Amino acid sequence: MTLLKGLITIEKANAATRQLYLYRLLASGERLAKKDHQDKFKIDARTAQRDFASIRNFLSDYFNKYNLEYDAKEHNYYLNSNGLGLSKAQCLVLIKVLLASRSLAKKELEPLVASLVALLTPQDQKDIKPIIRSELASYVEQKHLKDKQLLAAIYTFFQVNLAKRNYHN
Repeated sequence: MTLLKGLITIEKANAATRQLYLYRLLASGERLAKKDHQDKFKIDARTAQRDFASIRNFLSDYFNKYNLEYDAKEHNYYLNSNGLGLSKAQCLVLIKVLLASRSLAKKELEPLVASLVALLTPQDQKDIKPIIRSELASYVEQKHLKDKQLLAAIYTFFQVNLAKRNYHN
């Protein structure tokens, strides 16, 4: 079995590759069992434990808002963001407000909605996508917004406004 699009076989993955792979899964909201990690990479229990410990240490050193937690009942590890990020409900509300405002062209709205959904865990994404899909399908942009790039214009406006304030202070 290969990892990272055929570049590295799982059996030959070094510690850094294993840990990055673990972190990627944890960051996407997955819960991981040590035994599954051992089986996937053909490593012993102590090596798997060191991989999880390395991630825990890295997070505490550089991202103290995140913790690697162990669920003893389920026997798996997960990333706890201590309330950071968006909940499924918060994401849905933001998207509904954007849709209801009809303030963006559809070609600007769709990538923005996709970016918001990408902040959610894979399970939350599965839950929310059907709701959003129907809303986006029926979205009718205002005619005067067609072919406008409002996101860039709004960002530029705020940059100029901030620069003007800083200049006068």
